[in-house]
Amino acid sequence: MRENIEEIEVPAAFGVAFEGGYLGDPDVVNGLVAQFASEYMAIGEKLAAQSLSPDEFVSAARALVKEHGDIFSGRNLAYPYPKGYNDFSLPLKLKPYLGEFWVRNRQSWNDDPVYCLFEYLAVMITQKLKVADGDEFLFEVAIKPTYQTVVAILLGVEKRVTGDES
Repeated sequence: MRENIEEIEVPAAFGVAFEGGYLGDPDVVNGLVAQFASEYMAIGEKLAAQSLSPDEFVSAARALVKEHGDIFSGRNLAYPYPKGYNDFSLPLKLKPYLGEFWVRNRQSWNDDPVYCLFEYLAVMITQKLKVADGDEFLFEVAIKPTYQTVVAILLGVEKRVTGDES
C-alpha cells in the first residue's frame, strides 16, 4: 500500500521546525536549560574561589539570565521558535507560575517574565546547592522537579490543571 503514496513536497516553512536551535524541540530546550544551570554554577564556583567579586558575580549572573531570556522570548534570531508561543503565550503563563517571585522581581527585569524565570531558576539552583551541601546526588534530586517544570513550561507541555474532570 505504501508504494501507492505519492511523495509530496514539504513547504519550506515547515523546515523551521527541523533547523538547529528550534525552541519547539525538547532536546534543544533541555540543552539550553542545562547550559544555563552549568554556566550559572560555574559563575558561583568562581565567586566561592574568590575569582569574582560579589559585584562581578551579580553582573555575570544577570548577563546569563538576559542571554537565556533573549533566547526564549524570541529576541535571539539564532533560535527559531513556535510563533505565538515564545513571543506571546509563554510570558502570560509565566506570571502565575512565578507567583510572588514575579511580583517581587518584575521591576528589575522591566516586567519581562521570561527574564524573571531564569532569575528564579538561578535562585532555586543556589537554594538547592545550599541544602545539598556538596552532595551532588542530593542536589540533582532536589533540583529535578524545578528543572522539569521549567523545561515543560518553555516547551508548552506542562500539565494543565483546569479543575474540569470531564
